[in-house]
Amino acid sequence: MPHPDDQDLVARVLAADEGAFRLLYERYFPRVLAHAARRLGPGGAARAATEATFVELVGALSGYRGDIPLDAFVFLILRRRIHQASAPATHPAAPPARARVAAPQPARALL
Repeated sequence: MPHPDDQDLVARVLAADEGAFRLLYERYFPRVLAHAARRLGPGGAARAATEATFVELVGALSGYRGDIPLDAFVFLILRRRIHQASAPATHPAAPPARARVAAPQPARALL
């Protein structure tokens, strides 16, 4: 059986064909993980970025028009995930500490 091209796989994934998604995943997973590991290191961050890429891909395929190769589309998603994973964590600013103000001292009687 010939290997389906990317456009065929996209159409089948959009039609909820789980086997097509499995083929798409198997086709791109090694390259996506290898790139993520080069950028984020071989640990859990690379795996998390790879997983998030494929989760996002499922939802994003409905907007894929085929005007760029599918691998470029996948790697655009991965690039954003890598950026998110490598960006410093932002924390909401802590409310400013209230300054302690000493109670006014009574004026000393002038002599």
